[in-house]
Amino acid sequence: MFVAYPYDASNAWLVRTTLDGEEKAERLARALVGPDLAACVHIHAIRSFYGWKGRMEDAKEWVVEARGVGWRRRRRVEKAMLAGHPYEIPMLEVQGSVVNAAYRRWMKRG
Repeated sequence: MFVAYPYDASNAWLVRTTLDGEEKAERLARALVGPDLAACVHIHAIRSFYGWKGRMEDAKEWVVEARGVGWRRRRRVEKAMLAGHPYEIPMLEVQGSVVNAAYRRWMKRG
């Protein structure tokens, strides 16, 4: 059964990066949730295939996804994800997000 929710797309976002270890991902997740940045952070293991310096790479990585509201918080999350990132060329993906109104209110309160 489909349930309709009241949605509010204004200023909700998701910022994503990858790291090469679970401990690094957990450390970043805790840093992002703590100081009034992201409302929540999800981490999960993935297997990545990509070309790097003429070779095909097959690597285990950890995705770190931060969610929140407000462009100022989003910019701080982006900076925090890039600060001290271990990769030569880190991936940073930013998406606008549509969330239900109750969840957005919770994210704003942080």
